[in-house]
Amino acid sequence: MAKKKKGKKGKKGKKGPEILTTGRILIERERAMCPRFGDAYARTERADIVKDEVAFYRIKKAVDKKLDCIDLAGCSYAFVPDELSQVPSLAATLVDLNLARNQLFNSDSAFSVLKNLVNLKRLSL
Repeated sequence: MAKKKKGKKGKKGKKGPEILTTGRILIERERAMCPRFGDAYARTERADIVKDEVAFYRIKKAVDKKLDCIDLAGCSYAFVPDELSQVPSLAATLVDLNLARNQLFNSDSAFSVLKNLVNLKRLSL
């Protein structure tokens, strides 16, 4: 009798396209797979809402008091707030803008908003 080969032979042939996994996909996978991760996810969502409110208040305060600088560092923004260019008085008076510790990876969208700030002299990214 002939001996049988042990083990898997594996697939032969062409491999499919490489699967792209983004950070957002990984977060959604973790949220769906881990039953207690929903709590951390809810806390993160609440923290993001608070950060948005703080940033909006800082912009509103700068408009009301006619300040020439705004500190929006650490707001976890993936974009530059449109309010910076939509309020004409702010666009005319803003000299210093701090956007450090944000997630501004798409510089085209960031600079399309920032180009309307004509008096801007200092920008921290």
